[in-house]
Amino acid sequence: MRKLKLLCVSVIVLAAMFLMNGLAMAAPTVVVYGTTERVTDMDPANAYDFHTWEIFYNSLYAVDKKVL
Repeated sequence: MRKLKLLCVSVIVLAAMFLMNGLAMAAPTVVVYGTTERVTDMDPANAYDFHTWEIFYNSLYAVDKKVL
């Protein structure tokens, strides 16, 4: 009976730790892109410069692959 109580308490403590850790990691992420060039347009139909496509690739690729 004592082992069962110890096991239950251990499981509850571990579950609480994982839940609190998961809530702390749910903070929004920020994408920082630094350049001296101007981004011309954030519309994919009008964006032909390198830096705009870099932003699209790095943000939309991550969303597509569910990395974020």
